[in-house]
Amino acid sequence: MKITTRRLWPWLLVVALLPGLLWLALPKPDLLGHTSYSTAYLDRDGALLWLSLAHDERYRLPLEEVADTMIEASLLYEDRRFYQHFGVDLLAMLRASWQTLAGERRVGGSTITMQVARLRYGLPHNLSGKLQQIGRALQIERHYNKADILEAYLTLAPYGGNIEGVAAASWIYFDKPPQQLSRAEAMALALIPQNPVGRSPTTASGQQRLGAARAELARRWPQQDLPTTLPLAFRPLNQLPLHAPHRVQAMHQQGMARPGSVHTTLSLPLQRRMESLVANHLANLRPQGLDNAAVLVLDYRDMSLLAAVGSADYHNPAIAGQVDGTRAPRSPGSALKPFLYALAIEQGLIHPMTLLHDAPRRIGAYSPENFDRQFSGPILAQDALIHSRNVPAVTLFAKLEQPGLHGLLDQAGIGGLRSAEHYGMALVLGGMEIRMDELAGLYAMLANRGQWRPLRQLMDQPAPSPRALLTPEAAWLTLEMLRHTPPPRDDRLPGAVPRQSQTVAWKTGTSHGFRDAWAIGVSGPYVVAVWLGHFDGRPNPALVGRSAAGPLLFRILETLQQEDGRWPTPGFDAHGLRLQQEPMCAIGGDLPGAHCPRSLPGWFIPGTSPLKVNTIHRQIPVLVANGLRACTHRPPETRLAVHSFWPSELQAIFHRAGLIQHGPPPFGEPCSLEQQAAHGDPPQIRNPQHGLSYTLHSGPVEHNLIPLQASSEAGVERLYWFADQRLIGHVASGETLYWSAEVGDWQLTVSDDHGRSASVPIQVRRR
Repeated sequence: MKITTRRLWPWLLVVALLPGLLWLALPKPDLLGHTSYSTAYLDRDGALLWLSLAHDERYRLPLEEVADTMIEASLLYEDRRFYQHFGVDLLAMLRASWQTLAGERRVGGSTITMQVARLRYGLPHNLSGKLQQIGRALQIERHYNKADILEAYLTLAPYGGNIEGVAAASWIYFDKPPQQLSRAEAMALALIPQNPVGRSPTTASGQQRLGAARAELARRWPQQDLPTTLPLAFRPLNQLPLHAPHRVQAMHQQGMARPGSVHTTLSLPLQRRMESLVANHLANLRPQGLDNAAVLVLDYRDMSLLAAVGSADYHNPAIAGQVDGTRAPRSPGSALKPFLYALAIEQGLIHPMTLLHDAPRRIGAYSPENFDRQFSGPILAQDALIHSRNVPAVTLFAKLEQPGLHGLLDQAGIGGLRSAEHYGMALVLGGMEIRMDELAGLYAMLANRGQWRPLRQLMDQPAPSPRALLTPEAAWLTLEMLRHTPPPRDDRLPGAVPRQSQTVAWKTGTSHGFRDAWAIGVSGPYVVAVWLGHFDGRPNPALVGRSAAGPLLFRILETLQQEDGRWPTPGFDAHGLRLQQEPMCAIGGDLPGAHCPRSLPGWFIPGTSPLKVNTIHRQIPVLVANGLRACTHRPPETRLAVHSFWPSELQAIFHRAGLIQHGPPPFGEPCSLEQQAAHGDPPQIRNPQHGLSYTLHSGPVEHNLIPLQASSEAGVERLYWFADQRLIGHVASGETLYWSAEVGDWQLTVSDDHGRSASVPIQVRRR
């Protein structure tokens, strides 16, 4: 049967269009989705800390940015017609075939797209593989633009050994990101993928071959005066950095790894300085058997971790150097006591000048002892904290309302915390374990006025919402007490104590059995934690916080101060806090009476701190003839003298502590019982009247002020008013104090500066 042209042309059209239709029908291949990547951990300024391996044990990073010269050099050497062809350069293939057959040299003729196909699908270097490259190249060009294809090439190309991609190669060989490559460096890297073994820059022969190839590439370059002879320093793969190894590897294990760069909050220069300070400090202490330490530095303003030294030497198995001392649970010793005192201040049990008792006592079946097995007798709360007295701490611990110290630690997310019953009263003495980064976070909470926030380790990590665990006033007063801790003194370590040009609030800790020595300080915007010990728990009598860890803490703070000229101190600024400062009696604490021999400025929280007038020092008449006490003042036969009237329980504490306190002299003449009592009458409250009920009205505050008035004996200079034992304020004798009362039932008390007082109950209601 004769086939006419009219019947044949549709079939010819189908045959002509079939390749195009098949090309259009090719599915979209996955170029990079199958690939695993390394993570480049960078410091806050972009310096490389560590480059992890991808899942297939190769160094490979996604391409984020790259220098233009790197693209230019790659295209010039590998595929000059990249933007003109459709994946297969027929002219280049014909030229390569002719040169190969002519024996000039073996030339592949593959385009960058074909190389991407070979690298992506692992195609062989033979005729079959070449045909597959062509097919895959057409498929890739069908679905991807040139920028995507070039990115895939620069991500998958081999650069020697197990290094793939220009980003990994740039970090490994030149310690910089690919966008910062110089022209000479870009030219060198562009030449490696064609012969990654022969041109490996980590061998002398490889660098020689690479240099020859660079000269050849320079001849092709359209520009002149290229740095073809400039020597390049290639870092060997075995010298890839591992800075802050404990912390970056912990981040990797904690799921912070991601393809590409991770900018940590760490500072590499600061990290190196901390490691150097640790090494120098331990060199001085090595004769005492101390060979390991850990240090953590954070900026409490945004809770960013700046440096973390997990051990003295990561690579030293003799000290278990790969254990991370910043994350290993250890006993804190007395380093937890500031938070006990903060809670006691918040709950109105004490203020910094409250007189506490440091004497033998039994609480149930427990009899606490001090570190030195001695007792100080009566001691101000601030001094008890500074000197880590155990007995006052345990006494306060027993008085705390729940949830107490255990509840505070639980709210701060302290890991591994067991029940409060498990620890008992030993909790406040370090009878638990806590990590250094957790402990530093608690001290940062004090600096942040009671606001707790978790540690921040990544620059792009959003700041979490703070959690109020203490009142701002309690947190500030606790730091204020710690600020008076004297710096360490150690003649064995010359230069251990820096100049005290900046405020430092710091605390030490020594665990039971001398296994851990701590020093934690807050100064400027920093919290610094220092630990010395042995990871196997070996005791050493030299492991005392003040002498072993304290000098290193102050050396670190001195270094930080020298580096940071601004050195703000927001943690010690009381502006905006509900605090008041008044003179306090230096001996015995509380508000000074008329005969207090010496006073000091003291802080307290109005309406919360348990203030009273100090009545220890009183003026009494004594006989001039023999110095004994007289019944009445009869000058010139008698004179007035000030003596200390310590309460009987405090006299007993002095006696047990081995301290001599001379009380008033005995009476030198017969006196009636009335004469032996304290001289003078207490104040008389004139307003408000006993049992009176006040009603608060809506309107301005000044319309609801209640006037407080009292009459006092001659010689009284000042009256102090209290509501339920909380100080309202004070006025000169004869003056009126106006009280902005709150709704409730109140016991109002007025005390004069001789310690005599009177009280009256009132009610305050709202209309």
